[in-house]
Amino acid sequence: MTSWRRRASSLFCGALPAVFVAAALAATLAMSRWFGGFGPWIPAAILSFLVIGYFLTPPRYSIAFSSGQIPRVAAFGLAGWVVSWLGGRQKRVEVALMQACDELEERVRERTWELRIANDKLMDVETLVKALQALSSEMDLPRLIEKLVRIAMEHAGAERGLLILLRGGEPRIEAQATTGKGGVAVAVRQTVVTPSDLPQSALHYAIRTQERVLLDDASTDNVYSTDEYVRKNRSKSVLCLPIVKQAQIVGALYLENNRTPGAFTPDRVTVLQLLASQAAISLENAALYTDLQLQVGLLQHLPVSAWTLKPDGTPDFVNQVWLEFAGQTLDFVRSHPEAWMTAVHPEDREMAARIFWEGVHSGQGFAMETRSLRAQDGTYRWHLNQAVVLRDSEGKVLKFVGTTTDIDDQKRTEGALRQAQAELAHVTRVTTMGQLSASIAHEVNQPIAGVLINGNACLTWLARIKEKSVEIAEVRDTLQRIIRDGNRAGEIVARIRALFKKTESARESLDLNETIREIVTLAGSEMNKQRVTLRLELPSDLPSVLGDRVQLQQVMLNLILNAIDAMAAVEGRARDLVIQTRSREEGGVLVTVRDSGPGLDPAARDRIFTAFHTTKAGGLGMGLSISRSIVENHSGRLWATGHDGPGASFHFTLPTASKAHERRLALHELPTGRVILR
Repeated sequence: MTSWRRRASSLFCGALPAVFVAAALAATLAMSRWFGGFGPWIPAAILSFLVIGYFLTPPRYSIAFSSGQIPRVAAFGLAGWVVSWLGGRQKRVEVALMQACDELEERVRERTWELRIANDKLMDVETLVKALQALSSEMDLPRLIEKLVRIAMEHAGAERGLLILLRGGEPRIEAQATTGKGGVAVAVRQTVVTPSDLPQSALHYAIRTQERVLLDDASTDNVYSTDEYVRKNRSKSVLCLPIVKQAQIVGALYLENNRTPGAFTPDRVTVLQLLASQAAISLENAALYTDLQLQVGLLQHLPVSAWTLKPDGTPDFVNQVWLEFAGQTLDFVRSHPEAWMTAVHPEDREMAARIFWEGVHSGQGFAMETRSLRAQDGTYRWHLNQAVVLRDSEGKVLKFVGTTTDIDDQKRTEGALRQAQAELAHVTRVTTMGQLSASIAHEVNQPIAGVLINGNACLTWLARIKEKSVEIAEVRDTLQRIIRDGNRAGEIVARIRALFKKTESARESLDLNETIREIVTLAGSEMNKQRVTLRLELPSDLPSVLGDRVQLQQVMLNLILNAIDAMAAVEGRARDLVIQTRSREEGGVLVTVRDSGPGLDPAARDRIFTAFHTTKAGGLGMGLSISRSIVENHSGRLWATGHDGPGASFHFTLPTASKAHERRLALHELPTGRVILR
């Protein structure tokens, strides 16, 4: 145990000096490292020398200095100086390095701030460019106005804004915007400018001088503080920016912020001026585009087809009228110069292509009439195609501008007019023949009268002859037949002259059956010629009618001749013509003329009584129209009916003579100025 303690004490005594020496050296190094330079090496060297001398140099645990220790002191001093020099050098390097780091860090902070500012400006520029692009790409005027006001409000930080445009020299509000919790709300409207909308003095100045009005605090401004709007609303930040296009005032952009004075900074004003410049251009473009759209809309809805051709003849614009008519698409029409001609009638296509290319190649335009297929119902209609040429200042062809006009109705009218002219010429010839016939009838009447006179004279002479023989009897019979036929011929001539004689309508009580027999005699030769079999059903107890003999015979003659013409093409069956009269239970007389011809088209049954409507190649279309007028003028009615089999019937009614007389008496008994038809 004692030996262990001795060994421990010995170890402690040996280790303690080492600890102190190490501590002294460490203190020396620390002082040199911390303070740097040559100052700290002297105490550090002395401290190290004393500790080593005390613990390690005999006599131990005491401090004694002798001449023999000078080399040791010099060695410690030199070592301390070297350590101090190295420590100071390191310290200066560290201090310099720390200063350089601080300076670099400051410069990095400054550069970062500059870059941030530059980035913000770059973002503002990008935003401005996007805003300008949005304005320049918008062609719809209402949307352009809404975008312009919204962008201006957002970039300016304004609370309220107005876009004012000049209309006819007078400023009008086009849009109003306000900033709320939900963002900027824009209302596009057109109203007049009033003092309650903005400071009018600022607006008038901006419009008159084309210079901006920028007020940091309008309520304290010497010039504008007296404005009615400023006094009423206590306006602060106000900006009235003129919108100018090529030295011409277009309008103004008014912005205000009543919360913050000086809200519109120079940077914001610069951005707004750029917006105003672009707005002037975009507003003009949008106005032009709106006018162009209006013109295109008008072209699309013209009552004629409008189109343009390139110099080589290829269509580049065709309005909707032609596309809907022909059932074609714009791409198809543009595919080839002759693509549109697929709608042209095959018989007209060659002629149309020839005239088209002659006009295009000559640069003179063209005009032609063609029949074109209407896709809706598959019918062809006449069109007039016309094109004129547009040239530049040097005479070079720019475009062909043309129209396609539907002239089908005009063509039909022209055809009807030509037909009417032909029919009028025919009527003139018929009238001339009528006058000639009347003249011939007058001339023929003279020899007939001579025949009758001579025949009667012969009979008188024969009566004086006492001799009676077979020959004389035959001569007498022959003369009587000659006189009978002469009288008959005279009656026929008299009726012909009556038909053409211009006399007032003379109504009298007529035996309608006898009147019909007389007209049948006139038409007998035509019936024999056409192999028509006539059957008369004329009752003897038919009451008399009141009418004009000649006019009623004209009606009967027209119906009989129409029936004969209708049966002219009938083959393989009898050509029967039936004329029937009978009394009607409700009063009056009914006359029916029935044939065995091809019959009537039910769709055309009413049109046959229309003037100039005819089913005969050489007909006038006037006979039935005139006949109906005559019958209606006699207080009757004329109509037609079809049969289950072949043929058709024409009917007309006439009042009896007694009924007509009662009617006339009733009219005479009415008070003056009043006519009532029963």
